[in-house]
Amino acid sequence: MTRYAFIAAALLLSACGSSESGGNDSEDAATATPVEQTPENLQADPVNRVVPLDPPANAAAPAATPSPVAAIPSAFRGRWGMVTADCDPARDDAKGLMTVSADSLRFWEARATLADARVQSPTTLSATLSFTGEGQTWREPTRLTLQDGGRTLVYDSEGDGQGGGQTGTHRYTRCAA
Repeated sequence: MTRYAFIAAALLLSACGSSESGGNDSEDAATATPVEQTPENLQADPVNRVVPLDPPANAAAPAATPSPVAAIPSAFRGRWGMVTADCDPARDDAKGLMTVSADSLRFWEARATLADARVQSPTTLSATLSFTGEGQTWREPTRLTLQDGGRTLVYDSEGDGQGGGQTGTHRYTRCAA
């Protein structure tokens, strides 16, 4: 057992190396000049001096701080149906119809008013909605996301489902005017 510990210690010490043998001690790293990271030199740098000078082109931009809003942006407003029949104004059984106005959402058996809203991006709105329906009241955190150039609205509610609202994720298609 002692022999194996001695061999392991010797291997670890030999792996550390000195700056003359190409090691990477702090003094050597402090005097290193940054080198632009390219595919050619990524593996040709035994002392790890390759550092990116600029963030990669595909790096995510820093997240913008959500902006509070007093009304639902106009891009989200209108009549939205889960199926084509929901958009027919002659039908009285449009259970999948959602109507979005500046300060509320109307569903088949529930109404929601805007309690708090923040624009996450031009196509995403996060809101807390105050619901009433079927003799109950409740609040649900909700996210509305526009897709397909504004033709599709994804409604994502994080509620617990006890209020009777549209809990979960639902896709709506914009109704023709």
